[in-house]
Amino acid sequence: MKLRQTSLPEEITEVQKRIKFIVHRMENAIASHAFEKARFYSDEERKERENLRALREKYHLDESFHRRCRSGGHRGCGIALDWRPHHLDQGRRIAEAAGASKKSCTSA
Repeated sequence: MKLRQTSLPEEITEVQKRIKFIVHRMENAIASHAFEKARFYSDEERKERENLRALREKYHLDESFHRRCRSGGHRGCGIALDWRPHHLDQGRRIAEAAGASKKSCTSA
């Protein structure tokens, strides 16, 4: 049995690409301790995710569609399921690791 590949509207794939790009820039900003830039990218990500939500409504796509795409191997589709706290947790872990390494350097 062959699965049929469902394609997404171009508007949605473009927003997903922008989100992926913004998240990458935000993670780099956090890693380099440029927290003002990270906040800017975080705000941009929030706006783009809202755009994505509106487009899903426009095209009558729900979360189950994205889950099927994600598990079915459709590129770029699973990004809609990523949620901001994951990135905030990652930033917190990076900051904690940086603080721990500074403490270990100064205590020696």
